[in-house]
Amino acid sequence: ATSTVSVVVDFEDGPTSPAATKSSDEATTIQMRLFSPGSGLPVYRDDVVVYPSTRTVDRQSVRLVEGGAQVFLTLPPLPVGYHHGTIEIVEPDAMSLDNVRYFTVHVAEPRRVLVVVDDPDERKIISLMLNPRGEEDPRREYDLEFATSSSLQDRSFEGYEAIGIFNPTLLVPLAPDRLGNWVRAGGKLFVALGPD
Repeated sequence: ATSTVSVVVDFEDGPTSPAATKSSDEATTIQMRLFSPGSGLPVYRDDVVVYPSTRTVDRQSVRLVEGGAQVFLTLPPLPVGYHHGTIEIVEPDAMSLDNVRYFTVHVAEPRRVLVVVDDPDERKIISLMLNPRGEEDPRREYDLEFATSSSLQDRSFEGYEAIGIFNPTLLVPLAPDRLGNWVRAGGKLFVALGPD
């Protein structure tokens, strides 16, 4: 999945702040780095923290102003799991202790969603709305499965995180009760009734 991280960098007033040591025309570079996964690090060895190797994934230049600056950094598509990294001010300043901050992100599996729609054209539109990059794109947010309203009677709802029903032409008599039980058990249901 692709994630955008909004980073707010505050530069405090004072003789040791970056803003105090640079003119307003100068820029500071903020970079995001990711640690290599699966290395068994970090570890504390010989009174020193040994970190895994890192790679730079985004870098932005920002003008220093009193009161702070806002920088938008973007993570690349990442595999499912936990990922750790740093956001850091590259240029040294008088107080380098606070120039690095650490973060962790969790990339989850695409969520399994059942979409109940009878019209083939509506199916295409809903598919593009929920996964605009396509059903096979690794950055997709949803694993979509499509069904018609007439097939709900024989369908199991287990394993779906959400069900969306769009303009159904038929709701089988047993389906509302089964859907109600599924919702009470924690399922998420969205229904958009239309002209049908």
